[in-house]
Amino acid sequence: MICIVGALAVDLLISRARFVKGTSNPASIRFSPGGVGYRIYSHLQSPKMLFTALGSDVFGKWLIENIDQPQWVNPIFLDQYSTSCYCALMQSGELFYGAADMAVIEQGLSWPRLRARLPELGEKDFLVLEANLSPELIRSLLHQFGRKTRVVFESVSVEKLLRHADVLKNLYLLAGNEEEFKALGNRFVMEGNSKEIDAPAGRRSQSDRWVQDFLEERGIEMLLVTRGRRGLWLYQRDSRATAGRGKSQGPLTITPNRVIETTDTTGAGDRLLSAFLEAVDREAETGDALRQVVGSVERAIEEGNL
Repeated sequence: MICIVGALAVDLLISRARFVKGTSNPASIRFSPGGVGYRIYSHLQSPKMLFTALGSDVFGKWLIENIDQPQWVNPIFLDQYSTSCYCALMQSGELFYGAADMAVIEQGLSWPRLRARLPELGEKDFLVLEANLSPELIRSLLHQFGRKTRVVFESVSVEKLLRHADVLKNLYLLAGNEEEFKALGNRFVMEGNSKEIDAPAGRRSQSDRWVQDFLEERGIEMLLVTRGRRGLWLYQRDSRATAGRGKSQGPLTITPNRVIETTDTTGAGDRLLSAFLEAVDREAETGDALRQVVGSVERAIEEGNL
């Protein structure tokens, strides 16, 4: 079972080759069901459930009528909040600006409202959480499930990741992009937990040390870092032991097979995380699983099916 707690939202995606400030821009505008939690959920074939909160408004009802496989979605409708919405301005296929109204998730989705609804989860199950949730809810979920099931945390953004930095412990996997990874490292070093971050080329092993310190101190098994067109890194907690005393083996590095031009990469990281969790659920070897996952995401981008 892959159980997800996170956002189901209206995605408003606005695309243009180049935006001009201070005027009305002709652009391609589309809206669809989205949200980090839902995008992870929608690409899974394994047994799954999504727990979320929606406003009791027309957008909440529209989402339930238009999502894939609604029978395993468990929404809590709340009168005092609007349904979540994410707006992205995509310039030449890259995120130019993004804005999100996630109050119903951040404030409305609380542990008292959620705990009676969640199923029992064992050591082979996954609990997927994301940074649109409140730190208080993340703390409660980790206290309940952190040592008895495989908990995964998706970072979402730099600001939202850093908001949760203090409570992230006992995770099976922490996933984010390179910008979020660097921000987390700088925060960790500033707190005096490690000595170096962002080392120059040729000295990667030095900057890798903070990662191993972080994983060991927090009881986190793996850190997955997506790097856009340059592929991804996967750090594992036991890599220092494999490399020898006082050394770090560094991350497993996977590079793309090819670079695909696209006008919209929204959801690529969520698609990758879904595919990786499904491969691990099938007990695939980690390196092979990641190579297969990168290939499947490339095909989805090429087909416009993120």
